[in-house]
Amino acid sequence: MSEKHIGEVVQVIGPVLDIRFAHDELPPLLNAIEIDNDGAKLVAEVAQQVGDDLKYASMRNSYTPGNFVTLEEEVTVDINGTEKTYPAGTYYGQIVQDQIDADGVKITVWDPTANEGAGSSDGYDGWYNADNSWEEMSQAVEELAADGLTIDADNPIQMDVVYASSSEVFTNRANSLKQSIEASTQGLVQVNLIAAADNTDWYYSGYYMNYGYEMNYDFCDLSGWGPDYGDPASYLDTFQPEYAGYMIKSIGIY
Repeated sequence: MSEKHIGEVVQVIGPVLDIRFAHDELPPLLNAIEIDNDGAKLVAEVAQQVGDDLKYASMRNSYTPGNFVTLEEEVTVDINGTEKTYPAGTYYGQIVQDQIDADGVKITVWDPTANEGAGSSDGYDGWYNADNSWEEMSQAVEELAADGLTIDADNPIQMDVVYASSSEVFTNRANSLKQSIEASTQGLVQVNLIAAADNTDWYYSGYYMNYGYEMNYDFCDLSGWGPDYGDPASYLDTFQPEYAGYMIKSIGIY
């Protein structure tokens, strides 16, 4: 008889079910889950895993782990106008890190000395950094001033964020986002929380739209999908151009 894992459906977001399991009861990926819906049996598939088992993978600043693929042959890459040659066997995380360093972004996505010299992308602080945020905000204010736009406490940048007010989780998340952005930009960005009366209104603000230009928001965390670092697929196709990438519409492109 197959081993059973008992969980509880705690949230439904579009076609996605959030099912909570005990720490030692997390079912493997791609396994079927039977759900008792008032006597009717529904079958779902384990597509993502989050929680304590993946807590270090969640502290990753890249879409996929840096050791996901290696170069099969020597490759020369143009990094901001400078050609750099990488030998066969180079992890793609190293190339990403070199590009980020060249761009002046203070983020670690790959450390070749980690994991006893094997290299790793896991366990680093996320993109949130109040000091870096203020440094880049100050630069943006100067650039906008050169174009004749004044950004100050009396004329802050306005950002609308639609959230599902019927969900305590998403309400807390929205308020946390507002506090974080406004504090790190010292009030130069004002986040306006737009409460969707129900999930249907929330979905129509972005999720149900087919194209990015139809989206009605400045910021949205509703896509129905997210990268799953426990899964062996990269999902990089979600950022393909020309309407092909699923996540492209979620960031307002195409």
